[in-house]
Amino acid sequence: MMVLATFFPDLETEEFSVILEFFKSLADGFDILGLYFAITYAFVGRGEVRFFAAGYGFAIGHAIGTFLVPFLTVARATAFHPKYIQYAMEANLDLVYYLAFAAIIWVQSRHDITSKNRTIVFFSVALCGLKSFFYGMLQHSAGLSSWSLMSAKFGLTAAYAALAFHAYSLYRSQSNPVHVKRH
Repeated sequence: MMVLATFFPDLETEEFSVILEFFKSLADGFDILGLYFAITYAFVGRGEVRFFAAGYGFAIGHAIGTFLVPFLTVARATAFHPKYIQYAMEANLDLVYYLAFAAIIWVQSRHDITSKNRTIVFFSVALCGLKSFFYGMLQHSAGLSSWSLMSAKFGLTAAYAALAFHAYSLYRSQSNPVHVKRH
């Protein structure tokens, strides 16, 4: 947040700047580093448990930082607005996203994956770092709003989760080869 506040001023115009949004999304690299350090150094145990704990922790932290104040202040008022249902759905999508993100970071941190699989994983990490840029492009360039943007976020999150599952299964199949029964 400090990097965004210091180096990327919030312009008061409604104009969408592709370059500024791209550089803002590069600040998500701190999330990549944070998850890497959390998975590698903060947790002890099996890798699957570490990436689940780190991803779940990041998702909870993101949900609290983004959605708690609107829920506590405005959502309890007498005039409830459907955008709070969207906030709840977006928090659930972020949970799936951060779990997939943590799985990708964990697989990328493994030293025993092949170079072909490492390319797929690196591509996945790069996509993750540009998530907010893609959402901004969908919102401003494609003109998506409200529920259509939520549908697009669902599709992108599902695709990213499928990509993370594929990368994880590639790693597991490589680390646990199937033994061929000899006749």
